[in-house]
Amino acid sequence: MLNIGAYRFNKMFISSLFLLGVVLLFMFIPIHVVSQKIESTEILSLDFSNEEEVLKHLDTTTENCDAGNDGTSREYVDTTNEWFVFEGDNTNTSNGYDEPIVVVKGYCESDSFNSYAVLPYNYSVSAEFMVPSSPGYGDFYIFPRYKTVEDKYEVVVDTEYSNLVFNYVKNNEWHELKIVSLGFNIQKDHWYRLEVSITWEYNSEQGKYMNHIVATVTDLSNQNNKYTGEIWDDNLPPDTYNGLGFLGFDDDKQFKVYMDNIEVRTSMEKAFEEPTESISLGDLDVVSLYITHDNNMLFFHLYLNDKVQADTSYTKYWVIQLDIDKDSRNSDSGFNYDYYFVIQLSTDASATANLFDSSGSWIKALHILGGGIGYNYIIVEVPRNSLTGLQDSFYAYGYTELGSTAKDGFPRDDVDTASGDYVIYYLSKPKPTSSWTIETDDQGDASPLSLDIVSIGSAYNDELLFFNITVAGQYAWNGGSDTGIYRIYIDADNNPETGYQVGSIGADYMLEHVVGYSPKLWKYTGSGTSWSWSFIKREDYLFNPGGLSSSIYVVPKNDFTDPPLGSQIKIYAQTGQGSNSVDDTGALPIPVPESILIVLIGVLLGLGIIMYRNIQMR
Repeated sequence: MLNIGAYRFNKMFISSLFLLGVVLLFMFIPIHVVSQKIESTEILSLDFSNEEEVLKHLDTTTENCDAGNDGTSREYVDTTNEWFVFEGDNTNTSNGYDEPIVVVKGYCESDSFNSYAVLPYNYSVSAEFMVPSSPGYGDFYIFPRYKTVEDKYEVVVDTEYSNLVFNYVKNNEWHELKIVSLGFNIQKDHWYRLEVSITWEYNSEQGKYMNHIVATVTDLSNQNNKYTGEIWDDNLPPDTYNGLGFLGFDDDKQFKVYMDNIEVRTSMEKAFEEPTESISLGDLDVVSLYITHDNNMLFFHLYLNDKVQADTSYTKYWVIQLDIDKDSRNSDSGFNYDYYFVIQLSTDASATANLFDSSGSWIKALHILGGGIGYNYIIVEVPRNSLTGLQDSFYAYGYTELGSTAKDGFPRDDVDTASGDYVIYYLSKPKPTSSWTIETDDQGDASPLSLDIVSIGSAYNDELLFFNITVAGQYAWNGGSDTGIYRIYIDADNNPETGYQVGSIGADYMLEHVVGYSPKLWKYTGSGTSWSWSFIKREDYLFNPGGLSSSIYVVPKNDFTDPPLGSQIKIYAQTGQGSNSVDDTGALPIPVPESILIVLIGVLLGLGIIMYRNIQMR
């Protein structure tokens, strides 16, 4: 006999499970997100091919493996030609082989086995080399992952047999990975270039992250003579094997190898670009800042308006402050930093870099990785583990000084208080989980093109709202009201009768971005048409939009409290210059669902109630 109560219960239970399944499906099915170009890049160049730069960046004493201890193995600078020279005598190998080796190290550091500079996970290095007719032997090596002589990758141009060789040495044990013929002969007294790129990336065939090393050998006198080879290997991951070294070597003969035009390059995100300023000392006028990172380090690349030179009367300072808890967003102006580092160039031309906490307590000395005297840039690396509490992003502000006199504030020239605006850098950029909702706008209806809106859009995840404004031209790098103002009006309660009357919406909030400054969120405090707003928070962008046509803003949902966000809101975009409106858009409805966790809890509670009631009916 059919049990009607049980049947009803089962039917409702199955229906509820189906609803739960739909929710779970929504949680785990990937949702298409409109792709955006989210960063610009710059090349980090460590060109230390002349004598001065060689002595700055190559540790030429502690890594000289003179096995016979008789001075026959050495590295030196040919001051006439400004070539770096590897030279050794391996004719007497009773005590082992002579292996002149140099390691890229930090600027003005003590010669020490442990002082080598830490490079990003992903970079490329190129160096030109030549084997002279006399003595006519010598192989040329680049170590793209280096820790010690006993732990390293080797990319070798075997000049005697014209081969390209990939090896690694781990715990002083040598392993040959690959050896291939170049297809052309290495000639004496000819210059060649060895380029090596190394990335830590996912190998789909192996199903794991590995070192991907690609090497190219080019005959500089005949570009048709060129060979590229590659390997994948994960025996020396980049966490600790991330130095860089060079070697000249032959196992049983006298040898000599020349090296020239060394460059190390990596992509960096451009954080800001300054407007033209009138600062008396060009090397204290910061033009732009580039930043990149890996799992261990942050790298800061300061471009200057002129080449660095020492002042015989006053010490020069370049200072960058870091707000890692991002509480600077709570105030309309000012900067609340947690750490800062100082690059100091003394009157005797010696340079140091040091990291301090906000109270001024010294934490550690830092590597100056490149640039300095004679160059218009300075590159510093900061260990991430020295910044306690560092999360997925931080703010940066900086200034320069000559002695005790402030010279330049950046990214905003506010040196009187050294508390100007700041830039945002993400170690891990947040992403929306929804698709983008897009509203297009007529193109060609406004001038300049940088203020002619092409589209607005919005997306979201559990915690954040993402807003996008795309223009026909490009966002200017430099800030100021004459450059352009970009506004997104937000009708949080979807009620056109409340809030600031603009377009067809009643805006309860306004996100305003004057390019060159951080975006700010304002709450409307007027009566509908009056211009009256109160500051709430400074907000983030995913990337500095300078030079691009699109900007993406990131706003936490919990910044909207009075009124709170409804399940659907409307946004309206506008550009302007000074007090004048230049272009605007139509209103765009935006869904703002509750957190999926809250929805799931509600569904589960509903299921519990259904199950309880049906049990009671049986």
